Amino acid sequence: MHCNICGCSEFNNMNGRFNVKCRHCGSVERTRILKFLLDREISIVPGMSVLHLAPEIGLTRYLTSVPGIAYKAVDLIPEMYKHCNVEKMDLVQDAEKLPNCAFDLVIHSHVMEHIPGNVTTTLIHLHRSLKEDGWHLFSIPIYAGCYEECLSDIGPEERKRRFRQEDHVRRFGREDIHLTIGKIFDIPLEYDLRKRYPYVDFSEFNIPESTLTGFTSNTIFCLRKKDIKL
Repeated sequence: MHCNICGCSEFNNMNGRFNVKCRHCGSVERTRILKFLLDREISIVPGMSVLHLAPEIGLTRYLTSVPGIAYKAVDLIPEMYKHCNVEKMDLVQDAEKLPNCAFDLVIHSHVMEHIPGNVTTTLIHLHRSLKEDGWHLFSIPIYAGCYEECLSDIGPEERKRRFRQEDHVRRFGREDIHLTIGKIFDIPLEYDLRKRYPYVDFSEFNIPESTLTGFTSNTIFCLRKKDIKL
């Protein structure tokens, strides 16, 4: 068993989950699923243009290892990142400024729950920035129940109670995911990586069985430019 991003075979516990966080690159279940889909669905080749929000160390090192990649990493708080050059981007204000048809690949993992504004608009602008044959890969926290959001100042404790983290402003619900993300993008009725890749031993990459089926916080939406419902 090893991390499919950096090759490390040692993992730490995290947030009550046993043996899930790579000791070397810090990848968690969803990061390794995202890397798996990059390997299986997308050919990362020289000359590609990539927009990476809140860039994870392992994925950054992988993407920038390809010669000639035009890699752009962005975050609201660039000083949090030491492993690469990160430009400041406030998605509430700046997503609409993204150029049309600029990127071959847009990646973000557990970013949309932090956006203190219209998350639908943000997702549409990110998708708009894809080239015609581009890919949009992302994950969001999906829990049992329905979508909930609050942009008011309710304090960190109430945010943690309602959204599971003190800096979250929304949560996505499994029960109505097709009425939220599914109204923006053409997503599958059911999510099951075991059916898409029946001969893959996901445990080799320390990707637990529980992350492979059903819409969860580890689900990776793997979308093409044409998958937007506009």
